[in-house]
Amino acid sequence: MQETQPPFENENESAYNKYATALVDYYQPTIQQACEVGAWPDNVSDRNLVVNDADTGDTVASISFGVCSDEQAEIIIPADYTQPKEREPFVSIGSPESLPPAGELIYEVIEHIDWIIVSPYGEVTLLRKVGVLLGRLHQNHGYSLETIKTELVQEAQKRGDLPVITE
Repeated sequence: MQETQPPFENENESAYNKYATALVDYYQPTIQQACEVGAWPDNVSDRNLVVNDADTGDTVASISFGVCSDEQAEIIIPADYTQPKEREPFVSIGSPESLPPAGELIYEVIEHIDWIIVSPYGEVTLLRKVGVLLGRLHQNHGYSLETIKTELVQEAQKRGDLPVITE
């Protein structure tokens, strides 16, 4: 059986993995911490709860129930954090196959990042897949690594690889 790994993977794998890690860091919440809530009353855990700053009253965190288990909730900072695939333009993409090839790669990158963020385990395999996909985006579609790290979606929209959503 012949291996079908792209040629750039071996020589630049660590560089692409570094950018994959930076992209995951960019999209993940500042803090995502599980807390025990098994003894909390049902009328509390049936609500969408937020944590407010005692001095300013500003909402600083949200509490999501039933994410890990019935006995745990997750505290997420910032409170308005939204997973990458639930953000625009990804939430509006009905069929990723309808995107240009670079757009499909970007959609797959975001899909993997979404899984890495919500997984309770260290997703090393998915992180490597993100690195390989970023390598393809860089090598085959001319995206610069700095652009990938800081302005991937904006650049893809400029190039027509992702839709521009106007509200």
